[in-house]
Amino acid sequence: SAATSDTIYMHFNTIIPTLIAEVASVSKVDDNNEEKEREEATRRCSRAVCHNVDTAGVNLLISEVASKCTSDKESVRKEACWFLQIVIEERATRADFYEQVPIIIRELLQRLNDSSQDVLKSTNLALTALSKFVPAEELVAHIGFIRNLIASMVSDARYRKGGVGDGEFLLPGLNQPKGE
Repeated sequence: SAATSDTIYMHFNTIIPTLIAEVASVSKVDDNNEEKEREEATRRCSRAVCHNVDTAGVNLLISEVASKCTSDKESVRKEACWFLQIVIEERATRADFYEQVPIIIRELLQRLNDSSQDVLKSTNLALTALSKFVPAEELVAHIGFIRNLIASMVSDARYRKGGVGDGEFLLPGLNQPKGE
């Protein structure tokens, strides 16, 4: 953090999309060692950014990552959820992201209705990190918000064009085999 100064967060609008896009592009490659090394290096860099950002930049960090959760590209949505997970893990000891927990919850819960299994898995890992690193007392304060958000998602799934109507609706992210 000494090398980047306390104002690196002023550049998150270019840094974060680049990191997410880079991880999304190389995570698709299977057996190329050079690409795997590049992916690992990018993931380490992403963790370092999340860990070393000044407290004043945490809100900008989360906002920038959250904006990528709704991407049209499945790989970007998956990596944005992973990025939220590492924000939670890397900032856990500072607990300076609690004001943004509703943003994190909103983005992750909305991804529970994603059509991609990879996005659902990444979302579940991020939600696991949230429940592990954020105290229950903090999470309980958001129960009403969570309930309303899920009710809205179910309503949307029922009544949008091509929705299930009054039929049974199972939220894909909560119906994973073995909870994965």
